[in-house]
Amino acid sequence: MTDHLGQRLSCVLVVFTLLFAQSVHAQPTDNPAFTDQGMLRDNGATIDDLCDFQFTLMDAALRGTALAGPITFLSIEDANSLITDALDFGSSVIDGSNQWLEIEVRHPAGGGLFETLSPRQRQAPAPIVRIAHSRPESLWQFNGVRLYDNDGYVGLVLTPIYALHMASGSHCTTGGTWTYASSRDLKENFQPVDQLDVLKCVVSLPITRWNYKAEADVTIHIGPMAEDFSKAFNVGDSDKAISTVDADGVALACIQALYEIIREKEEDIRLLRAEQASLESRLARLEAMLGNGYEPLNGK
Repeated sequence: MTDHLGQRLSCVLVVFTLLFAQSVHAQPTDNPAFTDQGMLRDNGATIDDLCDFQFTLMDAALRGTALAGPITFLSIEDANSLITDALDFGSSVIDGSNQWLEIEVRHPAGGGLFETLSPRQRQAPAPIVRIAHSRPESLWQFNGVRLYDNDGYVGLVLTPIYALHMASGSHCTTGGTWTYASSRDLKENFQPVDQLDVLKCVVSLPITRWNYKAEADVTIHIGPMAEDFSKAFNVGDSDKAISTVDADGVALACIQALYEIIREKEEDIRLLRAEQASLESRLARLEAMLGNGYEPLNGK
């Protein structure tokens, strides 16, 4: 009887089709389990009686190494031909990488050997979301990147204190103002800036009105092209984007250059006014002398 069942299972499994939905390993919970659903068919007909299943998580479509498992489910009833099993391989192996689910079935349940279905079911990589409740701050983890929540403040630091708090210190305030990190302690390789040269570059920088292709035509912006900005100032890590810290730095350098120009002009004006006052004073004295009957010697 056992040999007959084994031969029967072998023949059945050649034509089995297990239609497992792709798992999305994204659960806002401490439990890393995910759910797979599928139908077990024999020559196109669903199998409605009890079966035993084993699930093993593998690192390759063929051969490879078992990452976790097997997990065994005994006497699973195929209710309405839809199998639903919660699989918990542990949080350490669900990392968002490509993985394959190897499925073994024993039909009918309770006797004989497990037979491996082919092919393995690929588990598409998806963002990993885990929340740890063992501390006051909630923790999400996306493919190894940790995102913390602190009473509505979210960030990459352990205890965010802003609406969005980056590990660098940059943050978005509750009011929506983006504030970038700019501490001296974060910087190096300081070099002086020729403010007047920066101003001359800005004067020659093409400034136009335009809209992003991804936005409506009526959403107009004004500013330079990243390529022109990069060529003029040689800043940033790309000529396809303009960092706000660089744009602000250029603006501040221009303000300083204009301030120095204004100071020079003000000094020129002060000297001219002093010279004018001296000339006016000398002229007034001459007029007073002439009014008192002063006559120059020799008619001069």
